[in-house]
Amino acid sequence: ANDMYNQLIGGLLQLTNIKFEKGKQTNFQSILEKADEIMDEIKGEVKFYDNCGRCRAPYKNSNHKQILVADILHALLAKDTGCDFLITFDKGFNGLKGSSKIDPLEIRVV
Repeated sequence: ANDMYNQLIGGLLQLTNIKFEKGKQTNFQSILEKADEIMDEIKGEVKFYDNCGRCRAPYKNSNHKQILVADILHALLAKDTGCDFLITFDKGFNGLKGSSKIDPLEIRVV
């Protein structure tokens, strides 16, 4: 995983049509408050434990796809830092699409 990450970041840094900026300070307290509001909105869909929040089956066997708390924080951090898109393979992010706390960040699950 580390090699894949390093190759990905190395490739991104070589792209001329992507701009990386430094210096923006994130108000992490604000992000945590927004994450808490999102979790209240989608209660029962956020995964905290190793079993499904709806049916209590072991999570890997659950038919319910839940959102991880870390996914909510990733989306909020992406929005806070000015990203237009969050592109992921993780289908759990679909549960955040359309959230007023996430918009205008566009989540694309590929």
